[in-house]
Amino acid sequence: MDNVLEGIDYNVTLAPETPGMLLAGGILALSVFIVMFIVIKKRWKGRVLPFFLALVTFTFVRIFAMLAESALMLVPSIDAAFEYNPSALTVVDVLLSAVGYIAARWVVSNILIERFERQGDVLLAGLGLGFGDAMLFGFTLVSNYVWCIAVDTGSLAQAFEGLTESEALTTYLSLQELFYAPAILWLLMGVSTVIDMVLHILLTTVIFGVAKKQVPSVWHAICGVIYIGVIIPFQMYDYTSITSIMICFAVKLVIFAAAAYYISKNVFNSIQYED
Repeated sequence: MDNVLEGIDYNVTLAPETPGMLLAGGILALSVFIVMFIVIKKRWKGRVLPFFLALVTFTFVRIFAMLAESALMLVPSIDAAFEYNPSALTVVDVLLSAVGYIAARWVVSNILIERFERQGDVLLAGLGLGFGDAMLFGFTLVSNYVWCIAVDTGSLAQAFEGLTESEALTTYLSLQELFYAPAILWLLMGVSTVIDMVLHILLTTVIFGVAKKQVPSVWHAICGVIYIGVIIPFQMYDYTSITSIMICFAVKLVIFAAAAYYISKNVFNSIQYED
């Protein structure tokens, strides 16, 4: 590439640990998903259809969130706020996703009633929503690993060959975390993905209880708040600071543990399943 665009450091290199941590995070998330799927299917006799039903429902959650964000961006002042403060867009995405998941869990739970009421069916439905969320991490991981290979086998300038100046700059900005974040971030993202999958299982189980009128309907709102509280902290870190990353992850972990403990002690015993 003949031009050296202002703002792009073509001499940037990857930390030696980054590709390995990318793989470790992905393998961890995938392995835990497979184990959970098999255990739920064998131990609680879960059927596959609720899993795929929830996975399909997840696509509508993402479509809703993206359409709502696009509509908000039609307002010039909001679009400018998102451009100059990407964290604002992240928060809005989490809030919209929380609303979408409230509706998704309700729809899925009502479909399960009188059709798929085994405990394993409900758990697999929750895992289906969680797996949909995990796929987003998977797509990011695969894309970043491809860029790792491209940069390691050549240089950033060679990897950007064929791109226009604006495309090169946009791509470079999208890869900032890959180049400048501590490698441990990618492993923590894998752990965070596992937490999110378990979270979806817990919240779907609660809403199944609401749909069966065994749990108070106020849990719709509580589940939304729990989702936001667990997801947002690990979205707000400074990727250049390992201290910021660890603090945000610790906050997420503490909120998740507290929510899981409370739900398991105060809600799960109220829910009746089909044998």
